[in-house]
Amino acid sequence: MSNPDKNDKFEWYASGNAPLLFPTELVMGNFLFDDLSKVDIPESTPFATAWGKAVSMHLLPDNNHPVPKYILIAWLSIVESKFYMVADELPQDKIKELLEQKNEETKKPKYNMLIAGMAPYGQVAIWLSGNGITTEVAWLKGKEAPIEMKDFAPESLLSKEEYAKQTLEECKEAYKNFKENGLPSPMIFEQYMQKFNYRITPKFESKSFFKALEIQYYNGELNTIITNK
Repeated sequence: MSNPDKNDKFEWYASGNAPLLFPTELVMGNFLFDDLSKVDIPESTPFATAWGKAVSMHLLPDNNHPVPKYILIAWLSIVESKFYMVADELPQDKIKELLEQKNEETKKPKYNMLIAGMAPYGQVAIWLSGNGITTEVAWLKGKEAPIEMKDFAPESLLSKEEYAKQTLEECKEAYKNFKENGLPSPMIFEQYMQKFNYRITPKFESKSFFKALEIQYYNGELNTIITNK
């Protein structure tokens, strides 16, 4: 793999994500550069929203960064009562190519957000996102991590299981789903992240036109088509 120019910088923000029905809490999360300097993934307590949607964001004095080379992230999967960690390399060339893309009309960059999505069973999706567009750039797998509660929540007297149960009960939709359905299949997000080749052709019963078409995908991607007609 060729290495992007280390001097190239782009304006982008880091964010986290977890599915609405499978909330998580962040232990730590960083996008790291070639020199191992980093941008932190901001916390949200808990992460729980539509898959692929940014939940948190830090406005730093300088939001221009190189293309990250690694991700290091650890989190508590609340429905499983388990800690996971992912430490992996990112596809720098792919990320750089997308960050360089500009909107044809505004000439502004299409993407300005790098999102890490924490799924059940230690799986992490990485997306680049912008105005009306979200594109998956990586699908990574980690392992269960031996993280102690005293390191995760030093002031809590609860066990990991008690903490997860209490937090889950506060997430109404996730709690209801867990009570009715239990843990999801280990393959559920593997299936969500699959991609297929197909074409969408809008057809109308009478003479019509559309100004915009928004398509949201199970893998967290979003595509918005503007016709300007």
